[in-house]
This record gives sequence, C-alpha cells and structure tokens, in this order.
Amino acid sequence: MVTNKDNNRKRITPQRQVILNYLKEVECHPTAKEIHENVEEELPGLSLGTVYRNLKELVEEGKIQKLSGQEDRYDWNCGPHGHFICKECEEVYDISLNCKNLIDKVEVGKVNSCKVYFYGVCKNCKDKG
Repeated sequence: MVTNKDNNRKRITPQRQVILNYLKEVECHPTAKEIHENVEEELPGLSLGTVYRNLKELVEEGKIQKLSGQEDRYDWNCGPHGHFICKECEEVYDISLNCKNLIDKVEVGKVNSCKVYFYGVCKNCKDKG
C-alpha cells in the first residue's frame, strides 16, 4: 500500500482521481459498470476490476459512499442525507434530511453514522403509469 506520511491515506492515482471527479460531476448514483463506461474514454485500457478496486478504496477512505442494493451504486456526497430508491426504474435520488434530529432520538447508544433509504415509485414512473 502506497501511503502519504502526512495523513496516512492512499496516494491518489490518476485512475482514482478520474473516478472521483466523475462522481462529483454527475447528479445520479452510478454503478461501477456505468462509471467504467463513462471514464474509459479518458482512461483507455482501464479495467472494470480497477474501477471496483478504486471504488472500494474510496469508500474505505470515506471519500464516497456505497449504496447497497441489487447493484451497488456510489455517491460522492458523504454528508448527512437520505436516498429515495424507485422500485420501478431503480433511479436513486438524494433526499435532504435533518439527520441530527433522527440521531438525537437514538437512546440506546452513540450513533457514528446513519443511512436512510426510502423506497417507492418516483414521480417520473408514477406519471408514466
């Protein structure tokens, strides 16, 4: 593992930086395959395995978050917010929440992190049906 002695974090490789930049530019919550498809022009020869490895490391470093589901999706926004997941189109939307109010209601222990998911049918799918 290559580390920077100042902060003991992994070195930002060109591949990792391109993946992170892509995630910051998009409003969606892409899968690893979608990320690979969208960055491979900038990084010819980039393998899907390299994308998965870099995503795993970015999650471990707390730079992005992984949203687990049928297919894992990724979000650069690690701040407190929830997600709405459409059961029809599987689109993921950010939801603004006052997570502090939720966390303050937990009386059984100290909360270190919180993930809130809402499931339903999004407006786009609802209007189609």
